[in-house]
Amino acid sequence: MRIISSNGFPGRTFHPHHISSEKTLWKLRETSQSFLDNAGIRINGMNSWDIQVYNDKFYQRVLSQGTLGLGESYMDSWWDCEKLDEFFHRVMEAGLEETVEGKGILFNVLKARLINLQSRPGLSRLVNSTMI
Repeated sequence: MRIISSNGFPGRTFHPHHISSEKTLWKLRETSQSFLDNAGIRINGMNSWDIQVYNDKFYQRVLSQGTLGLGESYMDSWWDCEKLDEFFHRVMEAGLEETVEGKGILFNVLKARLINLQSRPGLSRLVNSTMI
């Protein structure tokens, strides 16, 4: 049986000092989940291949550092998975390591939020910076 805290995360409470704001944490978590959805993996899900996240810093670390951040955060006990082999099989089948690794996804997400993409200068800055 899993204990669900009031914030929806199993067995732990939310510590706002880990991530600068609850809204930022939610966006990082949703971005992470959208990648994992492609592999049929849920954050704090019930399947043996789903990951259980214990530290809110996990999301930012993985999105900014890719597979290195995933491995280091596992070694730091920020997350766990009942069946790591099945988790990594699903990640590799879906090509997630290539999706997150080569694109600096966190940088692009933050850049998109800071630049007004609906303006012509904002759009041209984004296009020019991704062509480097």
